Amino acid sequence: MIIDVPEEEIVGRFLAENVMRKRLSWFERAQLVKEDIERGIGVEEIKKKYFVTTGHVYKYWRTLGHASSKLMKEGEIQKLSMNDAEVLTSLNAEGQEIVVEHMKEDNLGPDQIKALVKKAKTLEQSGNLSKATLRSSLRDLDKALSEARTLLKLRRLHWALGPGNLKRLLAMPEMKLALKKEDVDYSEFTQIIQTMEAR
Repeated sequence: MIIDVPEEEIVGRFLAENVMRKRLSWFERAQLVKEDIERGIGVEEIKKKYFVTTGHVYKYWRTLGHASSKLMKEGEIQKLSMNDAEVLTSLNAEGQEIVVEHMKEDNLGPDQIKALVKKAKTLEQSGNLSKATLRSSLRDLDKALSEARTLLKLRRLHWALGPGNLKRLLAMPEMKLALKKEDVDYSEFTQIIQTMEAR
C-alpha cells in the first residue's frame, strides 16, 4: 500500500513499523517516546504509535529525563530493567552515579538497587551523600544485621535446648571447634549467654 505523507512523518512511521516488527527493549522504546514528546507529539498519538499505556509514556519520559547523562553515555541505564532504572533515577544525577559506582566496585546485582537508593536518599536528606558515606553506612548496617543474626541463632538454641543445656553444649570442645570452622567468634556466644542470664 502506498500512501502520501508529509516528510516529517516518514521517520516516525518507519520507526513505528519497526516497533511492531521487532521486540524493542524498554530503553529503545523510551528513547522513541522521549524524542516524540520533544517534537511536540501528543500522548494519545504516542500511545497508539507504540502500543503503550499513558502510564508508560510518562514513565519513559520521566526516567530518561532524570537519568544521569554520564550513566546514559556509559550505557549503564539501559542495562537495568525499566523498574530498576525508574528507582535509580529517583535520585539526582550525582546520587545515581554514586550508587552505580558502589554497585560496580562491590560486584552487586540490580536486586540491590532499591536498598542502595533508599540508603542514598537518607544520606542525601542529611546532606551527607558521597561514595564514602554510602559505603560506611552500608558497612554499619551489615555489621548490625550480622550481630542480629548471631543473637537470633543463639536465642533459637537457647529456647530449643534450655539455658543449662546450651551452656553445657558451648563448653564442649567439639562445639568450640565447629564454631571456629564456621568463623564464629566463640567469645561473642559466651558474652551473649552472660547477658541473657543476667536478664
